[in-house]
Amino acid sequence: MKGFVAAAAFLVALIPDVSAHYRFTSLILNGAATGEYQYVRPYTSYNSPVTDVSSTAFRCNTGSSPAPQTATVAAGSTIGFKLDQAIYHAVGLVLFLLLAS
Repeated sequence: MKGFVAAAAFLVALIPDVSAHYRFTSLILNGAATGEYQYVRPYTSYNSPVTDVSSTAFRCNTGSSPAPQTATVAAGSTIGFKLDQAIYHAVGLVLFLLLAS
């Protein structure tokens, strides 16, 4: 059992740290992409992991500013987001949407 625990700990130590590094640049509303950062918060950091989960930067990233406009989305509409590059991860992706007021 001790050998298994030691081997598992060793394998876990080989896993690299995780950091978010994809930029969602445009809103896709009912199949039509909007302009870059028209309805999406622009930010200046391209790959700066946020390590303090209680920071507002955790939801908006570092160096972010408010989106220039807020989109009006009718109930039942289809939405999506366009990225500036392809996602090259074999695992899932989590995206949070918040009500804008």
